[in-house]
Formats: sequence, structure tokens, C-alpha cells
Amino acid sequence: LAFGVAQSGNGLSFLIASAAQLLIAAVGWRAAYGIIALGIGAPVLLLLLLFIRRRPRDLGLFADGEPDQPANPAGAAHRRSLRVVNAAWAERRWTLGTAMRTYQFWALFAANFLVWGVSFSLVTTHHAAYARDSGHSAGLVALMLGVYGIANLVGALCGFLSDRWGREVTYSIGAAIACLGLVALIFAGDPSREWLLLSYSVLCAFGLGLLAPAMSATHADLFQGPHFGAINGLIVTGFALGATLSPWAAGYIYDNFNSYLPSFLFSIACIVGACAAIWVARPSAVRSVFVAPGGR
Repeated sequence: LAFGVAQSGNGLSFLIASAAQLLIAAVGWRAAYGIIALGIGAPVLLLLLLFIRRRPRDLGLFADGEPDQPANPAGAAHRRSLRVVNAAWAERRWTLGTAMRTYQFWALFAANFLVWGVSFSLVTTHHAAYARDSGHSAGLVALMLGVYGIANLVGALCGFLSDRWGREVTYSIGAAIACLGLVALIFAGDPSREWLLLSYSVLCAFGLGLLAPAMSATHADLFQGPHFGAINGLIVTGFALGATLSPWAAGYIYDNFNSYLPSFLFSIACIVGACAAIWVARPSAVRSVFVAPGGR
């Protein structure tokens, strides 16, 4: 749930992008960029000053992996929501080096590369241009972006489902919904099918929003501990690596073949591949979610 709330900001960014277009039209590029810079920088700085602390102990909390956590019923009830299945793995003090020597680490790296670096980055870079080239109005495209943001936010807030259904199952459901959305996008090439363009926004954005918290929780389920920051940081560079290549590749394909179809089909394949990678990593083989006695 915590990952879902944190990642719901991604959906809000699409809403801000739609508002930015209106701002540019009203005051021009230069003034709009200045306003956007202040609108982003000032709230972030304020949040950092108010809430960020250097150590968990500053908030009365304990870092993952610390053995001296006090016994308290509330904390115990929370910890019971994850049942350790592989004690040897769970008790290991993971470092970046030891994590990199496991196939689970590289499965997660591949999943980030495929679903975020390739599929998400490729589609969100080109979906507006694709819609406009297909003959859809600028107003409808703006609505598509707004709907995408709202659906992504809702999906992320549903991240608590992975705490009930498990990471792999929730991720698979989100991946399937996102793939259906991309199929809708492919058939939205006909400008008379406006409903398909909006269906793409709802399905793809919700599906990706749903699987995102499950993926982040998977990283923590497998490699939590004092060095999780370094481990997680390298895993998500798969996103950055894919994002440097996929938008350019899709543009190159369109320029030479006058079609986005190969790129969108490849995006679907990447989501399926990422889903398979999560099942290969299999976080439930280390920590399995379950409802504790008396829980809901």
C-alpha cells in the first residue's frame, strides 16, 4: 500500500502535463517553463524539509534488517502479514555484490528494463503523436492524457491488493489489463473509434499502476536489509537503460515503415516478458503474504 501511495504521483504527472499545455497556450513557453519550475521545485523542497529524516530512528522506526526491533503488538501484527518461507534467504545479509550473484536480481533487472524502460517509455512517448496522426482531435488527445493520469493513480492506489493476493498474481493481473489497453490503442488508429483511445488510457494506465507497487514490493521481499538502497538502485537502472533506447527506436521504425504497429506489438511482448521475469524471481518463495488470524 505504501508503495502504491508513493507511486500514485506518476499518475498525477499526466494531469499536470495536460495543465501545462493550457498554461503554454495562455502565457507562452518561456513564462510557462518558469511557472512550472516554481510549481514543482517549491513543493518538493517544502516536503523535503518537513518530512525527510536521515535515520529511521528519528521517527521512532527501525531500518529493515536491524535485529533490535522492540516487541510491540502493532508491529508484530504488521510483520505477520509476510510469512518467511525461505529462512536462509530471508536471514542473509544482502549486499549489492551478493545480490548480483543471484538470478533473481537479474530477473528483476530484466522486468524493469522491459515493462518500464521499453514498453512504458516507448508508448507514452509516442501515443499522443500516434493519436494525432490517426486523425483524432487535439481535444481528445488531451482528454486521453488526463484520463491516463487518473487511471494510473487509481491503479497505484490499488497496490494494497498485492498484500492480499501476492506479488506475482497482482503483477500478472496488472500486466494483462495493460496489454488489453495496448490492443485497444492499436485498433484506435481509426479516428471514428474514439472510445478505443479512451479505453486504452483507462486499461493500460490502470494496469501499469496496479503492477508498479507489486514490483517495488517484490524488490523489498527478496533483498530487504541495510543495503537495499544500493540493490534497488541498480535494479531500477534497467528502466533508465531501456528508456534511453526505446523511444528513439520506435521513432526510427515509424520514420522508415510509417507505422507504430511493430513498436506497439513489441511493447505488448515486453510486458509479457516482464511478467514472466517476476514469476522467475518468485518472491513468494522467500516471503509469502497471508492474512493473519483476526486480520481482514
